[in-house]
Amino acid sequence: MAGHEVPEVMPEYEAERIREQASADVTPELQQQLAFLGAPAWYGKNPGDTLSGQIVTIQRAELDNEFGHQVYPKIIVENSVGYYAVHVLGEILSNRFNELKPSVGDRLTIQYHGKVKAKNSDRTYQNLTVMVGDVATVEDWKF
Repeated sequence: MAGHEVPEVMPEYEAERIREQASADVTPELQQQLAFLGAPAWYGKNPGDTLSGQIVTIQRAELDNEFGHQVYPKIIVENSVGYYAVHVLGEILSNRFNELKPSVGDRLTIQYHGKVKAKNSDRTYQNLTVMVGDVATVEDWKF
């Protein structure tokens, strides 16, 4: 076509140089924040599933669902495998975190025990043990 120039295909070495320049401005702090944002959500699927690691950040998260608009903490945990996000939703998990009040730097361990029927009603819930450091909360303390 007259008057139209076909763009030249960029050689791969030039494309690589441009990618490296663009990545040079990404600081280690920004790389870490990106890793936090991309952390997969952890939740127990099978009794005995366990997450353990160090809390590296606690973020504010929001969710719109059938219960309305919810604001809740999202805890990012790092272990030898990588980063995982714990979305502190649901009565059991929320209560345990409110009792223990974990902080950045604390070791967090969560173990899933499966779905359990409540003792005083027909309700069922996801039963979990949550530990911060060496302190566990126990579902059925009896005094």
